Amino acid sequence: MKHVGIIVGMIMLIFSFVRCDSYGKKKTFGDLELYYTSDITEEEADRLGHYLLESGFMESGGEKTVQLTKENGIYQFRAVVMKEFQNDPDYDIIFRLFACEIVENVFPNDKLEFHCCNNKLETIKVLQPFNKKTINTIIVHYDGVSEEELKKLNKYFKKTNFQSTDKQINILILKTGESFQFRMIILDEYIYDADYENLVRDFVKGLSDEVFDGKPVEFHYCTDFFKTIRVLKI
Repeated sequence: MKHVGIIVGMIMLIFSFVRCDSYGKKKTFGDLELYYTSDITEEEADRLGHYLLESGFMESGGEKTVQLTKENGIYQFRAVVMKEFQNDPDYDIIFRLFACEIVENVFPNDKLEFHCCNNKLETIKVLQPFNKKTINTIIVHYDGVSEEELKKLNKYFKKTNFQSTDKQINILILKTGESFQFRMIILDEYIYDADYENLVRDFVKGLSDEVFDGKPVEFHYCTDFFKTIRVLKI
């Protein structure tokens, strides 16, 4: 999976029409403006700024603004998002993936929220990072999956020999109501392949029966960053 920081950076902007000094101290990392409030140390701001550069966040070029603050013990990563992406569910997934990477690489063991903001750095919506776990060599991002279900998933992966080989496998599991979405990045040649579909049907039926107590499971054929291009309902 391509680095999510590059995509997030492409749709970020610099904020405007506000008094910048009301958003805390400012540090610059190339064309990146990072504001941080009194609840954040300079060392924490530096860690985030350097990670954003390393992640590819600035590769698309142009000036960008983010703010780091903390409220009730929870870090807030606040970023100006282009208007056309502010309510796009596919980009919500990308933001949550990126928030997960920030937690993992900058603030391990701490809580963080991703705040999508307008060009005045006002919060439009708040997104939570996905949970992340490696199960039988598979990188699993998930939301709404219990620890017991994760244990069953590990057992099922081993039973079916579902594991990464020469290429890392990434999946996303989302609970939506009483059903689950199993999202997986698939090569183009397999998206409408009948033989592969039969394998998927057997695999997903087992997921439903052995992991999710018979609840419905949808298999989402995805491109990078888990963007759905085909859904197989079992």
